[in-house]
Amino acid sequence: MAVERYYDLTRLRLVLGLALLVMVGAELAYGVSSWQYLSLAGEIADGLDAAALDARWNAYQAFEAPMLRVYQIALIACYVLGATWTWCAAWNAARLVPDPARVSATGAVGWYLVPVANLFMPFRAMRQIYNSSTRPSRPLGAAAPALLRWWWALWLLVAALVLLALFLPADPDTDMVTNMALVDVLNTPLSILGIWLWWQVVTVITNLQKATRPAAPTFSEEVVP
Repeated sequence: MAVERYYDLTRLRLVLGLALLVMVGAELAYGVSSWQYLSLAGEIADGLDAAALDARWNAYQAFEAPMLRVYQIALIACYVLGATWTWCAAWNAARLVPDPARVSATGAVGWYLVPVANLFMPFRAMRQIYNSSTRPSRPLGAAAPALLRWWWALWLLVAALVLLALFLPADPDTDMVTNMALVDVLNTPLSILGIWLWWQVVTVITNLQKATRPAAPTFSEEVVP
């Protein structure tokens, strides 16, 4: 009989947690950068002296350029590690409760990339992962706990605010970049709260799956570095 893998997500959770911690710092720095841009835009509108404006702009760029690189690297790391954790958690859930009706491990990650479906399918996959990881296990469609609902609601809210900035009308005193900077300032505390909720989801499911790993001899444990 073929041996099935069952992933111990503890180390992966740790690495993901470190990346999320860096992301919190990057979100704060990005919010500060956006606030500085809005301040500069206001001073331009008020007719700030050209020399003073140049000095302020140069200082802003000196802070914004390296901050943006760190933000992008942290974001990519969080996406890659988060997708890896989600795939492994969905794989484990399918080993714990085999059911052809569940969202596959590949689907649990891939649905994030499909327009419209990404509004509900990733949440459905995470709900199934949670329900299959509890002991006793719950039906796949059982109601999700409040933690999952809050995490997903905040994820959708942050995404909606970003889209809103793209469609806000621009007038002679503003532009899309200013709109985006304003949304970034508003999104900073929401994004940090969303990161914390995501960490809680990862921690809860990781602990559940570690405690409920299958004991049958047809399974072997594989540690994800």
